[in-house]
Amino acid sequence: MRALRMQEIMLKIKAPSIESIGTDGCEAILLLAQHSYLSCMKEVLSIFLEQHANNLDSVPIIHLPSLQDRIMVFETRKQHYGTQWKQDPKSGQIYLIEMDDFNFVNDRRAIFGLKKIRRPVNLAKGAVKYPLGKGLAKESDQKALSAEAYKEMTRYAKCLVI
Repeated sequence: MRALRMQEIMLKIKAPSIESIGTDGCEAILLLAQHSYLSCMKEVLSIFLEQHANNLDSVPIIHLPSLQDRIMVFETRKQHYGTQWKQDPKSGQIYLIEMDDFNFVNDRRAIFGLKKIRRPVNLAKGAVKYPLGKGLAKESDQKALSAEAYKEMTRYAKCLVI
């Protein structure tokens, strides 16, 4: 429902940018898109990349890598920026969803103003705060999504919005 409402708003806005809806508005659209349907994710990423190409300061680019990575994971491709982590439902282990060329991830992240890829921090009350240990992510933190994990992760994202 939120994704549908967001798409309705975007039809009126046409070209969401910091100038037209502010940084908070842009970030809200990008966040909603990331937790929406795959078609919506792709549409929003395309619009924001076009806005960025026309004016480098028109969108909060720091949020684009996570949306792009999520799309790539949903399309069964390796992510580029290392923004997508997953918890194995059976073992409880947290892992970095497989990446394309881990050795250059921090170079790619820097282009978008992201810091070096770090292991996740669990902010849930009572949880182990650093489930993988503190510090930078390592290539060994990666794991391919199983068919079951992929199905669970994408179960709502493949629906079409009319």
